[in-house]
Amino acid sequence: MPSRRHFLGSALATALLTRTAGATPPATVPRGGWPGAAPPQEDEAYWRALRREFTIPADEAFFNTCTLGSSPRVVQDAVIDHMRQVDATIAHWDYRAEHPDYFTGYRPELDLRAKLGQLINASGDEIALIQNATLGANYVAN
Repeated sequence: MPSRRHFLGSALATALLTRTAGATPPATVPRGGWPGAAPPQEDEAYWRALRREFTIPADEAFFNTCTLGSSPRVVQDAVIDHMRQVDATIAHWDYRAEHPDYFTGYRPELDLRAKLGQLINASGDEIALIQNATLGANYVAN
């Protein structure tokens, strides 16, 4: 079974490698990435560089990510860019299929679910998109 460090390294490498086309690859990931595998666990330089991808102060750690955790800069930038795009175009927003889906929950997101399924070896119809793990656990519990 992969270690937590392996999983996190793979997940971050995947996120960083799927940045928008034309973006300069980050210095923390070798050009071409680590296809199918995480970086070596003993590569302390990698883990130090990975730590710098987060804006949480270097002398702090936050381990309770069940509800909210620190996101890497690339994620923060994507969220902020999307918020700006929504703010700039909200007057044109409606529920028409050809418009961006500004708010989640109105569309089945079949393409996204299929892509996520490929990452975890599942089909798209086996993927449920939900706000957070706590909400998901509550659905199961109920």
